[in-house]
Amino acid sequence: MRRLFYYSIILLSLITVVLFYFLKTASGHRNMGYFIEDYLSIQTYNKIRVLSFNLENYPNILLSLQINNRANIYLKGEISNYDINMTYHLKGNSFTFNDLYLKDKIDVHGTLFGAFSSLRVTGEGTLFDGDIKYSFINVPHSIRDMNIKMKRVAFSKIFRFLDEEAYLKGSADIDAKFKLFSKYEKEGKAKIYMQRASIPKLANNIHFVLNSTIDFEQVEYRYGIDMHSDIGRITLRDGVYHEGTKIAKGAYEIHLKNLLFLKERYPHDYKGGLDTNGTVGYDGNRAFFSVRGESQQFGGDLSYLYKKNSIELKLKNLSLERLLQSFSYPLLFSSNIYGIIKLNLKEKMMIVNTTLKKTRFKKSRFSDVLYRKLNINILDSTYDKSYFSGGYQNNILSTTLKIDNGKDYIYLTDSKIDVLNNSIYSKFEMKIAGEEIFGKINGTLREPKVWIDKNRYIIYQTDKHLGNWFRTK
Repeated sequence: MRRLFYYSIILLSLITVVLFYFLKTASGHRNMGYFIEDYLSIQTYNKIRVLSFNLENYPNILLSLQINNRANIYLKGEISNYDINMTYHLKGNSFTFNDLYLKDKIDVHGTLFGAFSSLRVTGEGTLFDGDIKYSFINVPHSIRDMNIKMKRVAFSKIFRFLDEEAYLKGSADIDAKFKLFSKYEKEGKAKIYMQRASIPKLANNIHFVLNSTIDFEQVEYRYGIDMHSDIGRITLRDGVYHEGTKIAKGAYEIHLKNLLFLKERYPHDYKGGLDTNGTVGYDGNRAFFSVRGESQQFGGDLSYLYKKNSIELKLKNLSLERLLQSFSYPLLFSSNIYGIIKLNLKEKMMIVNTTLKKTRFKKSRFSDVLYRKLNINILDSTYDKSYFSGGYQNNILSTTLKIDNGKDYIYLTDSKIDVLNNSIYSKFEMKIAGEEIFGKINGTLREPKVWIDKNRYIIYQTDKHLGNWFRTK
């Protein structure tokens, strides 16, 4: 019994020495830190380095960690095998942990409280160049009762964090509340507000107010977007995205008073506004994006389909006069257009195949020259058997225009329009009131020069008069 007591005293003394070494000495703290460093690195599959570790006031501890050589976290408080009650401060120029990679500065602080199986986390600080405040409960495999509020955060940096192209630019306020948030299930709502947003790829000088709501219902998200400014409004409604199929769809409306802001990206003048509506769709499995729509602002029906960097437009009874006036092109004649226009945006190519109805010439330099030099009036007739075809590539529009009513005709062939300098070259031939004329058009679109082949005209007139004399004409 005496020996048992003796060995017990020795064992207790040894335990006391070991505890004193680990709890009260700097070298003990370092060795304990090495153990924690290896343990956390193995358990989290990340590189964790213990910068400092202090157990002098145990169960209160002070712990400083470096995570993946990027950010530091400072912990202070009580911790046991089952629960935790600590404050933390996470700070770094960037932060990476498992699949999370933040390329921007982070500086947040808060509390960790409760059992590890239902850990309550609160915090606030700066992120994405703005302010953030959050709280949530971390349970196995999911997060519950999560609230996140962001103020004046850079929206472009959020796109960067998500590895997405920054379609929107500006500061945003975000308010998100989730009952449940996990990799496979989400239940909650997020609201996004931007007071001064812009779309860099479209125009940097136009700013608008953006409001958006997203409802998360398990694996299905429902969303709506409203953008408005002094020039008009764009809305996206009935938006649905299914996380399982990665398919999104929605309906949109565009009502703009003018499109002058496009001149920043597209040098040609456009007069007037735009009123259109349609549907959008996206298939994430194929990275396939499509837009369907229609508009009646040019007098008839215009429908269009965008997909795979191409646009197909279908024209039905469209007013050529209103269309050309919108694009600030000079008007030689009026007509109702039927047909198809195909554009390849990637290759910058266009193909046009159309028929023209109720075509009538307008007063222009072309009509003036014909009347002044040849006493031919082209303004009185209507042409219903006409068509226009052409192609655009390398800044050159090549076209063929045939205006015909079965009796009289005017053909513009081998036409070339250089859109960079607005120059035109074209051959023409016509038959009006029994008179046949041949010639060329060149110069600028606003002031074209008309040349008439008088030799061919004289030969034609001589042949005509001789034919009349011999009764063959």
